[in-house]
This record gives sequence, structure tokens and C-alpha cells, in this order.
Amino acid sequence: MIYILNPFVKLIKLDDKYTVLYNPFSQEIYILLTKLLKIYKKGVLSSSIDIDVDLIELDFLVDQNTNFLDYFYKKSKIILSQKDYGIHVMYLLLHSKCNLNCKYCFVKDYFDNISIKKEHIIKALKLYKNQKSKLKKKIILYGGEPLLDYNLVKFTLEKIYSIFKKNANIIIVTNGVKLDLKYVNLFKKYNVSVGISIDGFSSKTNSNRVNHNNKNMYLEIKKGFDLLISKKIPVSVSYTLTKDNIRDIKHFVKNLDTKMSFSFNLLHKQKMVFDDKFIDDLFDVINILTKKNILEDRIYYRRFLAIVFKRFYVKDCAGMGNQLVVLPSGKIGICHGYDWKHKTYFEKNLNDISLKYDFTKDYIWDTWNKRSTFNILNCWNCIGLTLCGGGCIVNKTKGKDLNIYQLDLDNCKLYKKIIRKLILKIAKENLKKKI
Repeated sequence: MIYILNPFVKLIKLDDKYTVLYNPFSQEIYILLTKLLKIYKKGVLSSSIDIDVDLIELDFLVDQNTNFLDYFYKKSKIILSQKDYGIHVMYLLLHSKCNLNCKYCFVKDYFDNISIKKEHIIKALKLYKNQKSKLKKKIILYGGEPLLDYNLVKFTLEKIYSIFKKNANIIIVTNGVKLDLKYVNLFKKYNVSVGISIDGFSSKTNSNRVNHNNKNMYLEIKKGFDLLISKKIPVSVSYTLTKDNIRDIKHFVKNLDTKMSFSFNLLHKQKMVFDDKFIDDLFDVINILTKKNILEDRIYYRRFLAIVFKRFYVKDCAGMGNQLVVLPSGKIGICHGYDWKHKTYFEKNLNDISLKYDFTKDYIWDTWNKRSTFNILNCWNCIGLTLCGGGCIVNKTKGKDLNIYQLDLDNCKLYKKIIRKLILKIAKENLKKKI
């Protein structure tokens, strides 16, 4: 039998002597003497002394008569069968209004100044509980700003505990301005984690975070952030990357001194230049965070885990058929990034839906659930096939064009560079262990 290099395997130059082979279908990395590449590309007999058995067992080398279209479909079918988690996330929007007017907010144009009714909260929670899920369920209180009404938050948390007991993780995503001891004590009682948006430790880097009078709100946000940390509330920091704060990240993370979750937020509409310097700076920041035992989840850590534990990351968001979004009006949709005013993808309503309704069988949820990198033709031969997640649908479906299988070019450019650098980083560490 003659073996050739698997055409889906990606090659990255490590140095003058070695080339890194990466197989997206197995998440395996192999360091090869570059001089052997020409031999493997031409084809080599199975009896050849030049063949390392691992190369065959890990599918770096394959039979030259392989039907590679069939190979692709078989591999993708196996991977996708492992990724059907059901409905395991719900965004419950308490208000479609906000006390801030952040310049880069991607949903503020949809606000219609509505607060959710208590009967809608109860029905949404019961409806969500009835959805099938292979994972522990997550409930995210969102907005607008969810902390505008303390009594409504208290009511919601009481009902979550009553309906789910301890069988759901609760997260509140807030701008931090309304945080006080009363809220903190409530969060402790119901084991609530808090996601807070803060773009560094200065008014300058938070210049986009203003109220409706255009006042910079950094000091108020920082006060809320410090309160959460001092009271040991589990915190997840969201740092929105912009042209104004991108060079200040290192200073920010060096001043974080506690265990927490951290993620970079990539804007939908603002064009960013993801050049090599940006990627290098980003990895410097990630190294600083890692040494502090702080994990950057949005861009880096989930992809690192995918390689290390041989997981496959073909969907970048629970919005790909695995979540419900309940608006304050009672409308139910699949993604909070869409236009609430025109109700794009918000075709269901709590007022006229059965508590037994199965969203996994709904046309919209089923269609979105099928979207993955395996169903986007331009992704098939990409280094990020099983690592990037396919980007954000909202980025590419504007106005009347709702083709969810378009390529998200902004995320695509970023993740190709990040994944390549991540693979090289792991390969270099592996090489050090061998020497």
C-alpha cells in the first residue's frame, strides 16, 4: 500500500529543521523533519523505513486511493454527533432599556423601554426547564441592564430557585453601575455569578462607556467591580476590544490580582486590524493572565482545551440552535444580537406557546443547529475547521440577507492567526520535552 500526506493536514514551519503537522480531524500535532515532507507528498510504501507508524495511526498519512470527499463526510458525521447538546442556555432579558448609552452597544437601537412581566418570567422558566439538554442548564439575566429593578431581580432569582433548585447555573450580565450591598447579598444567597463589562482601569480606556448625558461612567463601574471582588462574588470580566483601548490591555491585566474568568469581547460593527503585532500582544496578555490563574475564554482557552483534550469546536456560540432568548415583550428568539424591533428570528411568543413546546424540533432552531464549519464550504480546507467555531451569524446576516451559511470574514481572519500561533506554541513546548 502507498501512503500519502493527508490533504486535510496543515503544515506550519517550526524552524529550519522541523515542520509542524496538524490534523483537524484528530486534533493531533506531530513534529516532522522537514526533509521527509517531499517523500510523504509523493507517496511512500507502507514497508518503507521512513514511515513512523504514528503518522498512519493518527491519519497524517493515508492510503493514496482514499476517497477524500467520503473521508470528510464520515469524519464530520462522527464529530457532529458528539455536539448535539440540546437547549442548555437561556437569555432572559428583564428590561429592553439601559441606564448607559455605550457608543459601541450593538443592541441599543432595538430598545423599546419595556420591562418583563412576572407571569412571563414564570412561564419562560417552566418552558426552558422542559427543554431537552445533555448539559447542566445555564440562565443568563440580561438586558438592556438587568439590575434596574431590585424587586424584579429578587423575584426572578426566587422563581429560578423554586423551579430549578440547584440544577441551573445563574449568571447576571451587568454594566456594574447599579451594584450595591443589597444586590451582592442577593447574589450570595442564590449563588449567582456576575459578568461585568469593564474596559481597563482608566476613564480613557472606558471612553465608550457613557450614560445618556454622555458622562464617562468608569468610576461608577469600577466601584461596582471592586465591590464584587471584595465580597468574593464569582466574576467574569468582559473587555471590549476597540481602537481606543487595544494598547492598554497589558496594563489592565497586570493589575488583576484575583481568580476570575476573563474574556475579550469582539465588536460586531467596528473594523479592527488583526495584524501580527496585535496577535503577539494578545498572546503576551494571555500569558500574563495564565500566570495569574485567570483564563481568557472567548478567544484562547476554549481552543487550547480543544487541542489538549481532543475536543472539537465547530460552533462558537449556543445560538447555533442551543439557546432560547426571551425578550421583555414575551417574544422568544434564538439570538439577542438580532433586530428586536423587526423581530428577526423572534417568531414565537410566551403568550401563545405551550410549556411542552420542543424547540429542538422547531424549524429555526433545527436549521441553526445544523450550521457548523462542516456546512460552510469555505471552511473545509481551513486550519480552523474544528477549532474556530464558524464565527458569528449576526456579523454576516444584515437586512434582508439572512443566509446563515455565509463566512464571517472578520472572525475568520483573527482565528486563523490565533489558531496557527496556538498550534506552534504547543508544538514548541512538545519539542522541548523531547530534547
